[in-house]
Amino acid sequence: MPRAPDASRQRATAWIGTHGAPTPTIRLNATETQRFLARLDAPAGPNHALTRAMARFRIARIGPSDAAFDGVPRSTRG
Repeated sequence: MPRAPDASRQRATAWIGTHGAPTPTIRLNATETQRFLARLDAPAGPNHALTRAMARFRIARIGPSDAAFDGVPRSTRG
């Protein structure tokens, strides 16, 4: 007999139904961030589909690049 969904799963399902799925986050260091942004600025080419797929992710910067966010609340970083 299948288990009944737990309360947290029901709340998550209801939230996604109301707000849409959360934006996935990828964590990049400073070098990876620069490469990622360079690809977004590159003209459309053979990697264009990959670039557009990558653009769907929100970048959470880590490491030395966090210094740029000093004094900025974490909830507003992006």
